[in-house]
Amino acid sequence: MISKWPRVIYLETSVLRALPIDIANAEFQELVEMVLPRHIKITVPELALNELLHERKSSLHNSIRDLNKIVNGSMFKFSRPGINWPMDQKGMTQKLEDEIRLILKKYSVGIIKTPKLNMNEILEMAVKKAPPFEEKGEKGFRDTVILFTIIRYAKRHNKDGLNLVVTKDRIFTEDEVTKRFESEGLEFEIKDSIDGALIDLRKLLDEEEAKIREKRSRILGIFLEQNRKIIESYLGEKILLGQILPYAFAGRPLITDSRESVELVSFVKFANLTPGILPKGETTGEVKISFSALFNITLTVAEPAYPPITYTIFDSSTTVSGTSTDIGGDYVNVASPGSDYLYYTPAYYQIMTKMGRAEILFEASVHLRKTLQEETYSDLHIDRAIPQSFNILEMGPLIDFSS
Repeated sequence: MISKWPRVIYLETSVLRALPIDIANAEFQELVEMVLPRHIKITVPELALNELLHERKSSLHNSIRDLNKIVNGSMFKFSRPGINWPMDQKGMTQKLEDEIRLILKKYSVGIIKTPKLNMNEILEMAVKKAPPFEEKGEKGFRDTVILFTIIRYAKRHNKDGLNLVVTKDRIFTEDEVTKRFESEGLEFEIKDSIDGALIDLRKLLDEEEAKIREKRSRILGIFLEQNRKIIESYLGEKILLGQILPYAFAGRPLITDSRESVELVSFVKFANLTPGILPKGETTGEVKISFSALFNITLTVAEPAYPPITYTIFDSSTTVSGTSTDIGGDYVNVASPGSDYLYYTPAYYQIMTKMGRAEILFEASVHLRKTLQEETYSDLHIDRAIPQSFNILEMGPLIDFSS
């Protein structure tokens, strides 16, 4: 698991071999786009590149040879007279090498030259079959040269940072190879594919972006805190105008005849802050933001009281009369075919104070000025407030007034 951003990434032959002929598949391009803005170097040891070029040129040479056999075959000659197949194999293989080098340069991939190595040390490793040399056979010389090339480069250019080696060759994960890195005082991670490296790097990117979002939200929160009086006044005004009715959030519709007055709107805290984003390339301008805020709201509420009443309803077919003892609204519904509705007025109002906690979602506009170090907000303009919830915290004394 890669726990921090590497400073240098090394691509070994086995990983290069898995890339398409033009090198730049989707994973490779994502890697480049992710690391270059962070000044992370992508490198290829010279010997690894030479191995790749040799394999690609050999493959091209074999393909040309096979095609020449077809072109020069007797049946093809008789059926396609006059065709001159290009025979400049050397020119074509050189063009392939030039193209690969050009692509690596295009993506800012550095080539690490093979340094002067201590051949006595390498020969001793070969005799002892010390990794990267293998126990069976004589394989391991090229891997050893690549290993020492990477170590030498890391000691000179990235002694204190993380070095990430991407290789499918398991020999690089051997304990003796790992200990060699450690003995040189170098920090190394090994991944077996570009995709495997991207999985860890994406997590680092998510953590980095989360920190940036947290910082931007914190700056926006400070700005909103400085403007809390404006927000409180805006909310209180909307409640008085009847555009926001906190009491209606208590879980049932607001009674038509209810009368409310706002005694206090007190800010508690902000939540879910979403800072605005400027268009790419711009450093200042108006942006949209949204945020939720909790408020303590104290209301004086006058609710209508409906005592039992006697009603008589006439319609075209029958007369219905009786006494209501359970009326929960502002009308009586007589449950008989063809009946009408009887509307009535309350006998008196119940007046009480209620204090509740309201959550309000705000949509607003601000002016944003962005520099390399920080973001600065100004000129808050609230576009609208959307009630989310209202919970009664306590109720004051009940006073009954006869109508």
